[in-house]
Amino acid sequence: MEQKTETQTEKEVTTIDLTPTWAGALRMLLALWTDGNSEGRQVASDELFKMATLADKYVELVESQKEKDGEKQTKMSREFQLTRDAYDGIIEMASYGISYWAAAMDSEENGCHFTDADTGKEFFIKPKDVEKAVLELFLHGKLNDYYQSAIRNLVVRGCGGDVGSDIADAIIQQACFGEVIYG
Repeated sequence: MEQKTETQTEKEVTTIDLTPTWAGALRMLLALWTDGNSEGRQVASDELFKMATLADKYVELVESQKEKDGEKQTKMSREFQLTRDAYDGIIEMASYGISYWAAAMDSEENGCHFTDADTGKEFFIKPKDVEKAVLELFLHGKLNDYYQSAIRNLVVRGCGGDVGSDIADAIIQQACFGEVIYG
């Protein structure tokens, strides 16, 4: 019978899982954001968006499963109604900010007419259309942080003071086109 030397003897291998937890990954990303250079901040931002997208998909999956199981879904709700003053402020501010794409703007009591200079297409938007546009921009968060902050203040606090001509322009584009296409 042949004897094995120590080098030939099988050794037990221990595997350690080094996959970071979500909380651990967040700590690393926050360090990149606060202490890193512009490239580090961009990596952190990209990864945070990936994490947020995964979290949204997880919530969607859980809610879908609850629906299949007949359980009550947990949805957040908040009432929002654009005041007439806020609507008038948005229309007034838009009049200063949309001239690069709108050939004409004519406001009246129950809404406002806009004409797209590129296509000649005419739009008539009512206060409810502007309210819907504000909510869409708030919920989908596709604008930069500065714009989103002003829209968040409008929806959450009812404060339209941060809505300048540039943000009003984005709101009107959302109301007319269903997205912000200019600027």
